[in-house]
Amino acid sequence: TFFGEVLPIHSRAVDDNEDEDAETPSVYFDLDSKYDDVSLLPSYSLICVATGLAPSIFVQSYLVPTGHEVLGTIRLNAAKHNPDTTLGLDYSKRPNTLGKLLHHSGKDGVLYCVCDKDVPHEHCATIARHFVDLSKSSSVTSIAFTSLPASDYKTKRASGKPEYPVLRRLMTSACCSEKSEDGIPFLETPNTVPGLSAAVLTECEVRELPGVLVVGYGDTPELDSSCVRAYEPALKLACLQGLSQPVESCRSALLRHVRDARIDRGNLYF
Repeated sequence: TFFGEVLPIHSRAVDDNEDEDAETPSVYFDLDSKYDDVSLLPSYSLICVATGLAPSIFVQSYLVPTGHEVLGTIRLNAAKHNPDTTLGLDYSKRPNTLGKLLHHSGKDGVLYCVCDKDVPHEHCATIARHFVDLSKSSSVTSIAFTSLPASDYKTKRASGKPEYPVLRRLMTSACCSEKSEDGIPFLETPNTVPGLSAAVLTECEVRELPGVLVVGYGDTPELDSSCVRAYEPALKLACLQGLSQPVESCRSALLRHVRDARIDRGNLYF
């Protein structure tokens, strides 16, 4: 050999066998048995998606009426999964359950997707497409809520940092009737939003359907009621008129949800 010669040394960093052996986790809908035939799913004209803990609690506290139906759950078929870890646990504590699907028959039908855990990005577009395809409606509207850390928020403000939590929104071009005067400023460039909520908005944009995405940026590591109440301005959006309930009773419900969420994560005292 000579100095500088490149030798074909085997490296585990580029081991092809590792890629072949690795299993890619898949995501699937685990629906109630009466919906084994998905064509029997109830119709809906509004898709309401929440990703992240605070948005999920907001939707369940403010926008999901009593009398809703649980359609099923969204699950992660992990490569290595111990079935013993799910015994005796409710859906929110199961490591392979990402969220749940709910339906309410009012307002021409509403599909709720509530995910307090992240859906793998490679599956978000497919799930969003299914939500629209299964609606049985030609005039679907979507409203999506998500949360991101304050470190992800980019602003051109010359002085001082923003006062968190910060609420912003994005809309499809079919939502020209919505105006920023409704209480939520538009998301500034070059900010971007990832995940299932963004995929639903993108799907609606491609199909020329109305859709709104509301994103909250927070700087607190622990969930509290103020993180959830930060989304209250979204109740003024036109697509949510008729769904929202009395705010005071909703705030009582959100306190119960926050308590349960913190207990689930080992924070008994707060």
